Amino acid sequence: MFAVLSTLVIIGGGCGWRADWRSQSQHNVKGALVSSEPVPPSAYAAYMRARIALEQRPPDYASAKRALSLAIRLDTNDPHLWTSLAEVEAAGGDLEAARGSIAYALELAPNYGPARVLSAELLP
Repeated sequence: MFAVLSTLVIIGGGCGWRADWRSQSQHNVKGALVSSEPVPPSAYAAYMRARIALEQRPPDYASAKRALSLAIRLDTNDPHLWTSLAEVEAAGGDLEAARGSIAYALELAPNYGPARVLSAELLP
């Protein structure tokens, strides 16, 4: 479900209007409703490639990690991408990298529920 918020800004002393559209997406992550700014389309496409790689049997963790790394290069400040990367790293057996990724996700958004849950799971 997408909610679209709009703000009109007066430009140049009332000579015109400029629409400043901002959208926010809401999605369900493990039972919790999470709101976030939409990611750039290219980052979302990379994220979806990662999800597809994880749906293969057996999951292709290397492809998923490459795709998430690309998504993160395109949208560095998205805690969901960093949390997803940490999940893939943990599932692939690289717990040190997973802890680093989840720490960064929490640095970006200390109250991001999915990152907090995964962080607790990754504690030694």
